Amino acid sequence: MKITTLIENTKGAARCACEHGLSFYIETKRHTILMDTGQSALFLENAAKLGADLTKVDTVVISHGHYDHGGGLPHFMKVNDHAAIYLQKSAQGEFYSVDKPDQPPRYNGLAPEIIHSDRITWLEGDLQIDDELAIFAGIGQRFPVPAGNAKLKARLSPDSNLIQDDFRHEQCLVISQGNKLILL
Repeated sequence: MKITTLIENTKGAARCACEHGLSFYIETKRHTILMDTGQSALFLENAAKLGADLTKVDTVVISHGHYDHGGGLPHFMKVNDHAAIYLQKSAQGEFYSVDKPDQPPRYNGLAPEIIHSDRITWLEGDLQIDDELAIFAGIGQRFPVPAGNAKLKARLSPDSNLIQDDFRHEQCLVISQGNKLILL
């Protein structure tokens, strides 16, 4: 198995760009996987520089409904028309960042145009894709909210107030390789 970081908060290869966000290109025995897409099309540029062929991707897993992990998805969907795309249905929610109480909240959810895409499989919990790939969700918030996440909010319905984002929209990918399990 090979994992190539396409985008993250710090610059990796000298010729690659960076941005707040994350994207991995993963090659396994049976799959070519894209885990997250960063916040923009920058991951596409880095993929080309790193020799990661996004047209070969057959599976996309977006870890949660924030723009820094799924913002590049509309750009990916223009270069790859066949990959299965998996998100939790709760990732369709409205997510915000409240940097300062006296400022309006800043939207940090997914692009509205993908919410209605028929290319996406919207999950409500776990999914065993095959004997190599599985998605699990329902992690919950068992620990206090980390200080860095305190400004992240969610609106559960159009007429409700913002509440603390509990990341109910988060999911993890498990890759089985021989007798090892890799958790992303």
